[in-house]
Amino acid sequence: MQTINRANLLQQLLAVQPGLAEREIIEQSSCVAFVKGRAYTYNDEVSCSAEVPVKLSGAVPAKTLLSILGKMPDEELEVEEDDAEVVFRGKGRRFKLRKEAKIALPVDKLEVPDAWSKLPKNFTEAIDMVRHSASSDKSRFKLTCVHLSPVHVEACDNFQLSRFRLKTGLKQSVLVKKSSIEHIIGMGMVEMSETDTWLHFRNPAGVVLSCRRYVEKYHDVDGVLKEKGKPIVLPKRLGDAADRASVFSSEAANDNQVRVRLQEGLLRIRGVGEVGWYTETRKVTYDGPELEFLISPSLLGQIADKFREAFVDSNQLRVEGPEWVFVTCLGKPTDKVSKSEAEEK
Repeated sequence: MQTINRANLLQQLLAVQPGLAEREIIEQSSCVAFVKGRAYTYNDEVSCSAEVPVKLSGAVPAKTLLSILGKMPDEELEVEEDDAEVVFRGKGRRFKLRKEAKIALPVDKLEVPDAWSKLPKNFTEAIDMVRHSASSDKSRFKLTCVHLSPVHVEACDNFQLSRFRLKTGLKQSVLVKKSSIEHIIGMGMVEMSETDTWLHFRNPAGVVLSCRRYVEKYHDVDGVLKEKGKPIVLPKRLGDAADRASVFSSEAANDNQVRVRLQEGLLRIRGVGEVGWYTETRKVTYDGPELEFLISPSLLGQIADKFREAFVDSNQLRVEGPEWVFVTCLGKPTDKVSKSEAEEK
């Protein structure tokens, strides 16, 4: 029997959640596998591992284990196992989970890095900035990826493009699914390593997140970045307006976008959800034809925090700084302004 700190175990298990599968296509991909003092998760695109303060062997259902550990009030738990189950005991309470003694996940075959290099200072920020420009359309594989080259990180869905310039430390360009690499945001990753089919990240706590990498050639987007346009000054507190609009737009979890409309002297943000909509109008130094675009409210908030100026022509809106550039296609408005919105001018 072992005595463990419940909070420490829960913290490490939460750290390996990105490797869990929403649907178990691969056997045990909804489980946590315990091997020699580490916990592993694997869903074919992402693998995670972390040291855990318990010596177990086998695979247990992750969702149930995480949920009950989060609800237990005990500081310490006693743990024991046999070939078929694991039992956790607190003061006057206990729970049992079925265990599969044979681990089907290929954790023993996962490529192990030979060496680690320091992650570039702005790497996580770069991923956070460009990921919103990747597509959620799984039928267009390359557009669902973040492209990492030796000198920049970028993503494009054929309507918008983000590029963050930095030396990544990679010797050649690779593609990683946005849904995989965005997990590093908030994990405090400080090191990176590259193996034949995986890109690995590690934080000071020893948590390793590995993303499957692809060496397919990315489409050339350099031509899109050459146009500049006429400058406009972005309204103050634009990020706050985007945040309010996202209350409604976030109901579309896989495609959370707000609609931004430019018209003479005005910029209008609109977030639409299943139960209603939100709109907010701000004054802006623009005197061209009515145009509009869609954008992630989170990205719009980041733009508003970092930039006060954008450039507009008849085809695109562009925001650029020393390291980062964002371009989105502009189109004519697709719907009329409602009476209640028009009254806000």
